[in-house]
Amino acid sequence: MDPLYGYLLGLLFTLFGKNLFLIYFFQVILDTVTVGLVYLVGKELGGSKVGLLAALCYGVAATALFYSTTILKPSFSAFYVTLWVYIGLRLWESGTLWGWLGYGLFLGLGVALRSNLLLMALAGLAIVPLGNYIRRHTSKGDYAINSMLVLLGLALVLTTLA
Repeated sequence: MDPLYGYLLGLLFTLFGKNLFLIYFFQVILDTVTVGLVYLVGKELGGSKVGLLAALCYGVAATALFYSTTILKPSFSAFYVTLWVYIGLRLWESGTLWGWLGYGLFLGLGVALRSNLLLMALAGLAIVPLGNYIRRHTSKGDYAINSMLVLLGLALVLTTLA
């Protein structure tokens, strides 16, 4: 089961009452932030023009607009995956031990959001050697420690929310 979206809805209902408008508003805000994240990822990978084009494409995508106005988790999933990519890009450049542990915790939240994101969590482990290579740290010890921290973070979240 994927409990994270249900927990989030429960938290919003507890804090603000059973106000469906608030949920719609939250999802629209989340999708707006996703547009900004798409820009940042595009800028990181291909420059400012690529970032603007990517953000524009996502901002006018019919599916993104549709799911922003339904009480379903695709808007939250799109936000999560885009943030996952952005965090992964940041870790490539300056991965610290706390950063890798946090990345593992974040991967665990993704699996709690959508169980099929477990495949992405496993792919997230591939970022560890790439980050080590980009920072010119090629020791197997660094790779092993960083990988274990990612797995530890993933396991902590999954065992807590399961």
